[in-house]
Amino acid sequence: MARQSASSRVTRIPAPANGGQTFIYSRICLFLIPFSIRSVLARAGMPPSQVPVLSCPQMPQEYQTVFEISLKSLDWSGMLQPGIIAAIGFALFRFSKQRFLRIFGIAASIFGMIFVLISCLATVPAFLSVRHAFIHGQSSVIEGPVENFHPKPALGEAKESFTVQGVSFSYNVFENGGCFHDDPPIIHPGLGVRLYYNGVCIQRVDLIKPRAQPIRSL
Repeated sequence: MARQSASSRVTRIPAPANGGQTFIYSRICLFLIPFSIRSVLARAGMPPSQVPVLSCPQMPQEYQTVFEISLKSLDWSGMLQPGIIAAIGFALFRFSKQRFLRIFGIAASIFGMIFVLISCLATVPAFLSVRHAFIHGQSSVIEGPVENFHPKPALGEAKESFTVQGVSFSYNVFENGGCFHDDPPIIHPGLGVRLYYNGVCIQRVDLIKPRAQPIRSL
């Protein structure tokens, strides 16, 4: 067994069990230790080689939520755009006196409503399903750095992909079905994230809050 020299001994200050108290305790520890301990022990006559090295407890990692699936995260306007055509067509049918414009109006109105219906049926049920799963805690959670990041190409399908702790994620940047699709872009290699996901849907994205490096020893 390797022996530990006197100069490398570490005396750790225990942290309280409560998380909030740990945060406050760590802050006090970081600010007070450098000003007092070593000088007091040195004045008491303790040789420098025997002065213990003190370290503060590790503060829990803090995250900031930058995306969470909700009714606002779904691009409702994109699905309802054909409804504008339907409304214009109905107006032509209702108020125009020319037979051609009336026929064109009723056709535009019918096709516009059909496209609205197809768009809603293709998007809304799947969105409501993954949102319901997220609200009721039916999500997998993983955290770690972003690895194997492949951004969307300049030409072709706007697909991005990356992995976190070996779990693969991919999405089309321009397809907004309510799940995270990195628009505007925030994902990059090495980014510390915590992801909530269900199937292929990323339901929530938390980023590690930047913080100053703590003073770990004297």
